[in-house]
Amino acid sequence: MATKLQLKKSEEFLQSADSGRIKNLTSIGAQYRFPKGHQPANKGKKMPGFAPGRMAETQYAKGNVPPNYLPLGSERYSKEGYLQRKMTDTGYPPKDWVPVHWLLWIQHNGPIPSGHRVCFKDRNKKNIVIENLELLSVAEMMKRNSRHNYPAEINEVIYARASLTRHINKRLKNERTENDK
Repeated sequence: MATKLQLKKSEEFLQSADSGRIKNLTSIGAQYRFPKGHQPANKGKKMPGFAPGRMAETQYAKGNVPPNYLPLGSERYSKEGYLQRKMTDTGYPPKDWVPVHWLLWIQHNGPIPSGHRVCFKDRNKKNIVIENLELLSVAEMMKRNSRHNYPAEINEVIYARASLTRHINKRLKNERTENDK
């Protein structure tokens, strides 16, 4: 930032006692550094075909799978509460796991168009049947999930409840930090 602002230390400062401290910081460890032009002992040498040291002992062997591996077709619940099924095995979870309600929709109605989402009519994520699914655009989703389409009295209650929840959470957090001390 100092360079961007074209700021430099004055000669007066550099000659003062404070600047000596800065000079000492830059020279710490200088005796242990490689000098300019130093050639490493292994320069130009090829590494052997095996892992050096104990590295080979601690590496996963080919074909070995981690203990938390799940095979194709396995199901799990996401953090958001959606049931997901493992469809591919790329090792990249966002592509490997697909929500089951998407699969059901695609099976009955074809691909999901871009800009649209498959939603639950009764808002119960565990009720995965085709009669409970509907296709909504992103705009329709926003209107459906927005508090602004309620009457003013209900909006005030929703706002007050959210404010109260924030205050409660703040107090709980403060109590936890005090107890940790």
